[in-house]
Amino acid sequence: MNRIIKIGIICCTIIFVNVSCNYFNQKEDEIEVPKGITYEQLKEARYKYKIEKAYKDQHLVQSKTNDAIITLFDVIKYHIKDEKGNFGEGINYYIFDIGIDNPSNTTFNAAAFTNSCYLSNEDSTYRYPKQLSALKIYYMQTDSSAMDTSYINRFLNEAMPSRDFIRAKLFAFEVLDEDKHPLFFRYKIGNQDFVYKVRDEQY
Repeated sequence: MNRIIKIGIICCTIIFVNVSCNYFNQKEDEIEVPKGITYEQLKEARYKYKIEKAYKDQHLVQSKTNDAIITLFDVIKYHIKDEKGNFGEGINYYIFDIGIDNPSNTTFNAAAFTNSCYLSNEDSTYRYPKQLSALKIYYMQTDSSAMDTSYINRFLNEAMPSRDFIRAKLFAFEVLDEDKHPLFFRYKIGNQDFVYKVRDEQY
């Protein structure tokens, strides 16, 4: 089988996978690998498709190390829509749209990165609380669907496979309306510290 036919089969397989499975909101289904195409070739084609698709979107900041590439695509300031006004009143939630790219040939500890993430003010030791329930409500109120925790759980797995990319809206940091402090998103990739200024001091 010549190279052009192999590339054609890989492309057709990728198109089939993307029609039947939304990469960012659903579990990835197992697919049958066509004869003549190795698992490594298919994995590499899927990886390249994922990053090409994701990196077409604008992003706020990107941090690169030898371990991984972390992309912060967006910070969503969210207020729960509650007609009764007795839940989430006076509170804004900051939700982070994050991608992890593991371009290396070794696994990456995604859980260590996720666990290192927090929102603080000028005092780097202060941590705003996270509310998983608010994140679930965000998904239901914006997507009209329940949050797919099985996909988000990939951010909690220690061993993220090599040549892979994952992306999801994570966390729901709780900040009171009356809080006017500047906000900083802090995280680690391996042993390196990073910080992104989410907002300036409010007046």
